[in-house]
Amino acid sequence: MKLTLGPAKIQCSTERVDLEGVRTRSDFTAAFDGKRYPVTGIPEIATVSLKRYPDFVDADFFSATAPVFSYRLRVSGDGKVLTIISIDPTTRNPLHARLVYRRQAVETLGKPRAQSYDVDAGSVTASL
Repeated sequence: MKLTLGPAKIQCSTERVDLEGVRTRSDFTAAFDGKRYPVTGIPEIATVSLKRYPDFVDADFFSATAPVFSYRLRVSGDGKVLTIISIDPTTRNPLHARLVYRRQAVETLGKPRAQSYDVDAGSVTASL
């Protein structure tokens, strides 16, 4: 996962591999204005809506007509940890899924290039 968090929007690209080894890629760019923006690469998801609050960002993913799932993104005060939790799209209550990313410098050709968050399990990276 590559996640770029800007002052007014998020740009996100993910690559998933299912149990049969089939790879899929999804992408979206969305502003924090609560409007719906297109999502590509996930057949059951048509749009995403983002809302920014002082301490977190909520992301709601929709089919053509209804909410399907939602996530809450929170960056620690020192900027070193990104936590993503699943939340109920209607009640906003936390659900079970939780990903925790730790910031690490990424180098390209020996030069620092960007900051990234590596998931504790070591299988997913989010560059911020």
